[in-house]
Amino acid sequence: MSEQENKAVVKKLTEQVFNQGELALVPELLSEGFVDHAAMPGAPPGIEGYQGFVTVVRTAFPDFHFTLEDMIAEDDKVVMRGKMSGTNSGPFMDMPATNKKANWTGTHTYRLANGKIAEHWGNIDMLGIMKQLGHIP
Repeated sequence: MSEQENKAVVKKLTEQVFNQGELALVPELLSEGFVDHAAMPGAPPGIEGYQGFVTVVRTAFPDFHFTLEDMIAEDDKVVMRGKMSGTNSGPFMDMPATNKKANWTGTHTYRLANGKIAEHWGNIDMLGIMKQLGHIP
């Protein structure tokens, strides 16, 4: 796959799965042996765990939106940086909803193989999220 094709796969994951909640696309975009190096503790491995993560995010923040700011591809890797936002109207990580709006940043790296995402590494501003939601003073 070309770098542009790899970028298109990652963009589809962001726009259609996260922003629009199209969970049925996850098996189409992630490889069978997918590894999420940033998985939530206790999450099942692979596609099932990633679908669970998307469900947690979209349940906690039904209006979740990822705004892509940068996307760089080289060989089999795609790195993207963006801003995320949402109103916490559902439980999040065993904490009750606060109905507060939060904005945070994140950087994600993906390795693709045969047109699908094989690995993911991610860094998001969890401290900033928790402060905005009022869970940390």
